[in-house]
Parts: sequence; structure tokens; C-alpha cells
Amino acid sequence: MPHDEHHQTHDEAELRRELGELEREEKEIKREEEEIKRELEEREHQDLHIFVNRRKFERGDGVKREMTGREIATLVGVPPENAVVRYDLPHDKKEIGLDEIVHIKNGEHFLVTRKIVEGGFVA
Repeated sequence: MPHDEHHQTHDEAELRRELGELEREEKEIKREEEEIKRELEEREHQDLHIFVNRRKFERGDGVKREMTGREIATLVGVPPENAVVRYDLPHDKKEIGLDEIVHIKNGEHFLVTRKIVEGGFVA
């Protein structure tokens, strides 16, 4: 085997070894990244809270990752059949249907008001 060929095979072997090492490191980094993501999700899961009519509600009060407008109204004691549930954001006051599912973001604000009922008809 000429010297150049031997040198080339040696370089190839060295590159393969380095590649294997990099792939192992990459797997380890991905494992650590997944572990950190899980830990962050767990913390957020434990700390999950929202504000309804400026009052803070947490998991122990019934706050979940997904809630309906009905469940949000119930947090502040407004009977769902009389409730109007809205996002309470400067740029978004969109109404949320009673059976509409909301994907709760931590610290999100909602507003629940009562429909005005006059003589049995909704005004």
C-alpha cells in the first residue's frame, strides 16, 4: 500500500471516529434538552394560573390547560347561563362561547360579566 493511500485511510478512520464522537455528544445534548423541557413543563404545570375579573385563580381553584367558557365563568360564581366570557386583553376582548375550549396560557386574563335580563328576555 503506497504511503498516500495509508495516510488517506488513517484520515478516514480519524474522521469516522470524530463523527461518532460528535453523534454521541449530539445525542447527549438532545437528552439533556428533553430533560430541561420536561422540567419546565412540570413547573409551568404546577404554577398554572389565570386572572378572571382581575382575581387570580390557580390549579387548586380548578384552572386547567384547557377550559371552556362555562368553567371560566364558574370560577367567579357567575351562573353560566347568565355569563358573557371574554378575553381581557388590550387588543382582544373577543367573546368566548360557553362550550368553546380555550387553551390556557399561564397568566392569561379573562373578563366575566352578567347578561342583563329584563322581564325574562335578554336585553
